[in-house]
Amino acid sequence: MRRPLLFFVLLLSMIFVSCFSTSQEVLKDPKKKSAKEPENLSEEILVPEITSDAITTTIIPVEEELEVETGFDKYMTQAKVHYVDALIADQEDDESELEFQLTIVFDLLSKIESYNNMDEIQYDAFKEFTSQIQDKFEDYSPAVAELHEQFTLSDLKEAMSTITDDHFNGEENKRDYIVLEDRDGHVPIIINSRVESAMKLFKEKRRGDLQRWIKTKAKYERLFRKILREHGVPEEFIYLSMVESEMRTDALSRVGAMGQWQFMDFTAKSFGLRYDYWVDERKDPIKATEAAARYFLYLYEEFQDWYLVMAAYNAGEGRVGRSIRYEHTRDYWKLTTLPKATRKYVPYIMAVAAISMEPEKHGFKDYKPQPIWGDFDTLTLDQSYELEKIARVCGISFNQLREINPELRKFNTPAYNYVIRLPKGKRSVLEQEIKVMEAAPTHVVYKVKSGDTLSEIAMKYGMSVQDVVKANKLSSVSRIYIGQKLILPQGGTSYLTSGSNYKKTTTTATAKGKPDLSASHRKIIYSVKAGDTLGDIAEIYDTRASRIRVWNGLQYGEFIHPNQKLTIWVPKGNSYQTIAQYYTVKHGDSFEKIAKNFGLSKGELQKLNPSMNYSKIYPGDKIRIQ
Repeated sequence: MRRPLLFFVLLLSMIFVSCFSTSQEVLKDPKKKSAKEPENLSEEILVPEITSDAITTTIIPVEEELEVETGFDKYMTQAKVHYVDALIADQEDDESELEFQLTIVFDLLSKIESYNNMDEIQYDAFKEFTSQIQDKFEDYSPAVAELHEQFTLSDLKEAMSTITDDHFNGEENKRDYIVLEDRDGHVPIIINSRVESAMKLFKEKRRGDLQRWIKTKAKYERLFRKILREHGVPEEFIYLSMVESEMRTDALSRVGAMGQWQFMDFTAKSFGLRYDYWVDERKDPIKATEAAARYFLYLYEEFQDWYLVMAAYNAGEGRVGRSIRYEHTRDYWKLTTLPKATRKYVPYIMAVAAISMEPEKHGFKDYKPQPIWGDFDTLTLDQSYELEKIARVCGISFNQLREINPELRKFNTPAYNYVIRLPKGKRSVLEQEIKVMEAAPTHVVYKVKSGDTLSEIAMKYGMSVQDVVKANKLSSVSRIYIGQKLILPQGGTSYLTSGSNYKKTTTTATAKGKPDLSASHRKIIYSVKAGDTLGDIAEIYDTRASRIRVWNGLQYGEFIHPNQKLTIWVPKGNSYQTIAQYYTVKHGDSFEKIAKNFGLSKGELQKLNPSMNYSKIYPGDKIRIQ
């Protein structure tokens, strides 16, 4: 054991001593030239040689000259680094980042080409690398079958033009532009060739879209201008909302941005908007516009330019900041490495503004601004109430109440203090009625059974898995166990079964307050059997326990009893007799007991379940009963 230990101690000592040598010193044989003579300089390496008794050192000369980094090496290395970043962006489907990285790669390659003094080895490396780019990103590179003697700048320009339309187009930014409106505290509305192209698009292919936006603008224009003005934001940002969402409160993008200002949930919360099981304030015209104004001011503090604020609202402040640092300009109209959508974004806003300011001049119908939205009565509710009951006592339609409270996600008001909006003159009415109005149940406690999953529980109670997770403070990796009690918020659900459209169905109420869905549904009277629960009955009829409670005026926690008659609404066109219905076996059940509970003989139940072993059934098994 001592000899290997001695070897490592000596080897470490040699490494330690070598660290004190200067970086320019070359170990040499005494017969060689002095290290001060640069001609034919050779490196030599000390190699420890192990013998049976000691360690000796052999000097092995390496006939290789020290390399000096050239401009070619510098730019080629940088290009390869950004090429790898482009590959990563491509794997992650981040198109804007891919375009940005390829922009830098082509820029670096153009610097290499400008030297025009590559040797044969460098040219081969250059040619191989550019060919690799063409093969991997054929959608972004020119289809050049064979490179010329030098990869010319014109080829690079062609490649670049497929990524950004105007990167090498110097004429774009030299053209004159027209300023339609430029006042202190406002964003100048300008017309240049990019804005003219956008105007042509809206006048032709997207004419119907813009006409619809102009009509919607009349409803919210006075509100938006007032809020923006109060926060010190130029009123022209109203046109950004038109481009973002058509000014629709329920506008939802494919990535989850919601509302008239298209907030993502995390950004919304950062700027004071509430988003939970009960409400989504991104859909509230007043609260969302106030949050958007705060966000615009936050971006303005960073960029000090309203055009850049618009660009950052679209692409993100980080993305715009990278382009500014790379191109060394803060002029939006000169930034060529922004994502393609962002390069079109501000011209679209300018185009919509230019046309909306004078619609009739451009062949569109104009609409006069309506009275300011938000002129309502309000009342603070400290409990959860059904919106339908509130609408009924106020003498308005359910849809009208929802329209002026668009942030509500459920058919009940929240289970915490909530300020509800009401038409003018209705506050006193509701204030009196609310004293005797029965509060809606806000949650149910569910006991987990064998075979349950979060997704099945959430679906059964009309919730998302995320709602269940948040309500019970579970983590994304939490597991549920048999007997665990879960709190399930119940904000009221549509009286209709899944797939029905509440808005298109008129629901009337009987004297007892129970809904009449006869216009679209068929009523079935169900006789409760021993052992039944509302959950079991709901499963049979493909509905929810909360709906059965509403249909029958039952309170949460109220027991049902054998022979009790329950009203069940089934959509018309669905034949109850032809729907396969199943019962979930519980502890203590037997085949005979189940048959008796559902008014069937054992033989009838066997016919419905021909492949089942009747003598062995287990909790969780599904038995067809109809």
